[in-house]
Amino acid sequence: MTTRITLSALLLFIVTFSALGQTSKPAVPESYVPGDIRLLEGYKHVRRQGIDTTVGEISKAGGLTIRYDIGRLAGAYAAQCQRDKNCVWFKRQVVNGSELWLGLTKEGEILATFRGDDANFFAHTKSTEDIVDFLAMVLTYRSRPGK
Repeated sequence: MTTRITLSALLLFIVTFSALGQTSKPAVPESYVPGDIRLLEGYKHVRRQGIDTTVGEISKAGGLTIRYDIGRLAGAYAAQCQRDKNCVWFKRQVVNGSELWLGLTKEGEILATFRGDDANFFAHTKSTEDIVDFLAMVLTYRSRPGK
């Protein structure tokens, strides 16, 4: 009888401990690109491991690499460009119902921040074609439902 109670208690402990380690977030397929961004031909998406935000890369072999940082703790990357007076240009626009801040630094880094979603996209550009690729993909970003 004591053995049965001990085994039952141990089983209950294992089940409870296992459940605590699981996340309540639904599984997101690896192929899912945040905001349903439409990728240009040849570009691939890779999710990376973030600590407190969602991070990843959109890239093409021999081409542009767009990194992203999305989440409440991500901040507003494009605001720093304007604040530091390091912008070649800085624009604000509403895209797909979301406020978007865009900036290009003197070093050629392009930054896009969707303010309501705390979504940042950024890339080091080497050509106008890189800037066009960046904008062609990032401007397809869709705000999260309820935002």
